[in-house]
Amino acid sequence: MDDALPLEDLLEPDPELRKLLQDMDRSKVKLWLLTNAYINHGKRVVRLLGVEDQFEGLTYCDYGAKPMLCKPSLQMLKKAMQEAGATEVQACYFVGS
Repeated sequence: MDDALPLEDLLEPDPELRKLLQDMDRSKVKLWLLTNAYINHGKRVVRLLGVEDQFEGLTYCDYGAKPMLCKPSLQMLKKAMQEAGATEVQACYFVGS
């Protein structure tokens, strides 16, 4: 269903966002995406924004998984931390909505 949304009409490359991400010190920060969308939608959004190469990975909501995990559940955060290789919740920051 997410693939049917006309995102090309709504999103365009965001140079300010790209610069913000590029300016982050990658020796101190690992940029990782966490979304309640399915993987195709998440990848499509960052591609249209022109920032897909700024992230090391993506944790997404697998609609077919049992149980289905999504934000804001603690299990979804733990899944994202595991996939990102993060071991301490105190070192993780959630930015977005």
